[in-house]
Amino acid sequence: MTLGVALAFLCPTTASAAESVPRHDGQALADPQVLAIIGTGSGVSLNEDQAKRIAAVIMADGKLDPVEIDLIDEIIAENIRAINIRPLSGDMAPKFIGTLSGARKQVFVDLLEGYYTELYEAEDAVRGWEALVRQSLISPSAYNRVSSFLLPKAQAAARESTIANTYKPARELLSGWYARHNALPAELQDRSRWLMYRGFEGADMNLSDQLPDFLYNWVKPQPAP
Repeated sequence: MTLGVALAFLCPTTASAAESVPRHDGQALADPQVLAIIGTGSGVSLNEDQAKRIAAVIMADGKLDPVEIDLIDEIIAENIRAINIRPLSGDMAPKFIGTLSGARKQVFVDLLEGYYTELYEAEDAVRGWEALVRQSLISPSAYNRVSSFLLPKAQAAARESTIANTYKPARELLSGWYARHNALPAELQDRSRWLMYRGFEGADMNLSDQLPDFLYNWVKPQPAP
C-alpha cells in the first residue's frame, strides 16, 4: 500500500476516518474473484494455495483498503467461527469459511505486517502512529497483532540496554514512541499507552526482566477514577 492511501482513509484529517476503520463482526465483503477462489475448495476453510491466490487478488493493486483489511481481520481472528463473506458487486452467493490457522493464516498476517511497517515508518510519524493505533481498535486480534508488531522493536532496544549505558536504547525508543503518542487525540491516548506498555513489558519478559520496570511502567494508563 502506498503511504498516501494508507493515511488518507485512517487519519483524523479526513472526515470519514472513524467510519472507515473496519469492525470485527463475523462478516466481510470481498471481490468476486475472492469468492470464486473460495468456491474452488472442498470444505468450509481455505487451503494454503487458496490463501496465496486470495492474497494475490487483494494485493493486485499494490495496496490494502478498509474492506480488504476487514476481510483479513475476520478470517485470521483468534476465536474459531464461521465468517460470512459477501461479494462487493454482482449476484454471487455468499460463502462461509472458518477462521484460519498455521501457514494459511500466516499468508495474511504477512500482508498486515507489511502494512503496519509502512505506517510505522511513515514520513509523518505522528499520523503513521495514529493509523497504527486505530488499526489496533478493529478487534481483540488486531490489538494483539499490533502489540506483537511493536514487541520486537522494543526487544531489540532492550537487548542493547545496560546499566553501563543507562538503558539509553530503550529510553530513546520509548521517548520516540511517546513523542508520536503525545500528539494523538484524547480518545486514542489510552490505547496508545497500552500498546507502548505491552511492547516493552513483553520485551522485558522475553529478556528475563533485563530492564528496570520503572523505565516503561510510567506509560501504562492509570485506572479510571
